[in-house]
Amino acid sequence: SHICSYQAEIILLLCIILLLLVRMRVSTNITPTTKKVRYSYSLAAKRSILTEAYAEPRSVKRVARKYNVQPNQLRQWKQIIECNSGEERSDPSIPSSCTKRSRRVELSRRLGAGRKCCFPEELIAELKRFFENSRDEDFSVSLRLMVAQAKLLSPILTSDVSTRALESRVYRLLQKWDVTWRRGTHKAQNTRHNIEIQNDYHDYIKMKIRILGVDCCDVYNADETNMYFSPQPTSTYAPRGSKTVSIKGAESSSRCTVMLAASMAGGKLPPFLIFRGKNERTGHIKWEITKREGYPDGMEYGVQQKAWMDEALMLEWIQKVWQPAVQHNNKVTYLILDECRSHLTAAVRKAFADCRTEVDLIPGGYTSKLQPLDVGLNKPFKGYVSNSFTDWLIVNRNTKPLRQDVSRWVLDGWNRVTAQIVLNSFRGSGYISGIAEPRTEILVDHLMMTEPSDVERSDDEDEYY
Repeated sequence: SHICSYQAEIILLLCIILLLLVRMRVSTNITPTTKKVRYSYSLAAKRSILTEAYAEPRSVKRVARKYNVQPNQLRQWKQIIECNSGEERSDPSIPSSCTKRSRRVELSRRLGAGRKCCFPEELIAELKRFFENSRDEDFSVSLRLMVAQAKLLSPILTSDVSTRALESRVYRLLQKWDVTWRRGTHKAQNTRHNIEIQNDYHDYIKMKIRILGVDCCDVYNADETNMYFSPQPTSTYAPRGSKTVSIKGAESSSRCTVMLAASMAGGKLPPFLIFRGKNERTGHIKWEITKREGYPDGMEYGVQQKAWMDEALMLEWIQKVWQPAVQHNNKVTYLILDECRSHLTAAVRKAFADCRTEVDLIPGGYTSKLQPLDVGLNKPFKGYVSNSFTDWLIVNRNTKPLRQDVSRWVLDGWNRVTAQIVLNSFRGSGYISGIAEPRTEILVDHLMMTEPSDVERSDDEDEYY
């Protein structure tokens, strides 16, 4: 019995050893799977490989195996390089600033790549003209509109084509023009200015000045501009590479309106500051302004429910600012204004007529080109006000500015606007060219109406202009 048990154990051990040997043999015959490696070659490397492949006959496959690419890939490289022949880099007619897609579209058009358009050249030209004219007039152009226009221009060619196929053809045509479907951007001020309208308005103003016989010191421009108590900064210094650059908002959202006026001779009228509040004697802001508690002299103040210029405040500006400035010499004056509603009322026009003032309005949408205050005065003025706010913010970090503080900033900023900046603004608007430059004696006499700092602070005249 013991001999039988030993024999059974030996047989079992031999079976285990045999099984292990079989498994080891099977595992050695299985080749491990390796991930396919993708090779990438630069354009110069591809040219070198092609030179080696076609240097000798029947060497394409050998070179392909050497560089781990397919022989067909080498033939495709050769075809692409021969077709392009360096046109993308050497052709000066293709702008270097174009996007990759526009350059690819331009090259494809020249090389004849892509499906050929099914429309005749005359129809394509008419559709392109329709698209450009529609966009010039800011009309929306959709794929449906272009298809309808194609049917209208060529009903015979499009009658036997389904709408789906016609849409595909028009869509491919739009792709060749390098246009895309865009969402309308924020509508800002008019940026398309007709130069003929500007020239006609310049000629009209110069003719009016000659007809009225007014001097440069009697030609004015006045405009309202918005002012915030705490100007909101849009940029800041931050560590290079910062993923988030946060800028804290203004502590105060209060605002006011400033009415500014300057003459073609370089003179300035006192600013007229409008605060938000009730324009009544019982209002505390009106009472503060009347008593001048902490408010600087040298400027006038008004109150309106929304801090806007309305007819009542326009009449008040004429009475407090305009009339004392123009009636001392009893001459005709000329004033250029924009088309604000408060400038167009009958009461305001009658008040200007009583002051012997001729008023003309700037065409709508052209104030950025024809209004001197917008061209070269408001930016330096607001820059000086922003500098005053920054100086105030250093010692008043967590407090809100008061109306008295804003009044001092406005007066100081307006005093720092020099006569040369005013002259440059009228010159940049196109009114001084063709008119005799203001005489020195007239300019000096006119500047006597303004603060002495207008002439003394000439070092800052080019800081913002």
